[in-house]
Amino acid sequence: MDVLADPPIADLPAWATITTDTMLWNPGIFTPIPAGDAKAGRMYKVSAGGIISLPAATGSLTLTPRVGPTTTVASSPTLGASGAQFSSGATTNRPWWLEIMAVVRTIVAAGGATSTMMAWGTFECQGVLTTGGASMNLVMGGTSAVFDANVLQGIGVSAIWGTTAGSITPQFACIQSMN
Repeated sequence: MDVLADPPIADLPAWATITTDTMLWNPGIFTPIPAGDAKAGRMYKVSAGGIISLPAATGSLTLTPRVGPTTTVASSPTLGASGAQFSSGATTNRPWWLEIMAVVRTIVAAGGATSTMMAWGTFECQGVLTTGGASMNLVMGGTSAVFDANVLQGIGVSAIWGTTAGSITPQFACIQSMN
């Protein structure tokens, strides 16, 4: 399967100490849905990976898949946030992997943010290797969101750290149309 846009060929910016919900990458560039591409029943798969440095066990991470055209969280409707997962302890530069499956439920030809999409996804990363059950697993999605299928959109993920922050660096992100 081809991707709808080429993935980045260098690391994207690292996000550290983000206490406001922040998009991990620009969905309009790296995980776009071209204007007019979405149709009822179309499925998209978003994959991303990178490295993460986890804070002490008091730090938590919440991820939210979103559909929208830009890096602005406020203008990108949520597809369902994960719970806040706490770190198993401080680690540095551990690999992470994320995958989201999204399905377009309705298309409204009149335009505007009136078409609907739902998504479900997982995020996994290594935790402290000497601690049992130390990996971090977040499940997200299950919320219907409206979007405008007549203009460029994208599926992205926003992140927010709890009281003690770590850092997360996306090293790639891509989107595929499954049908």
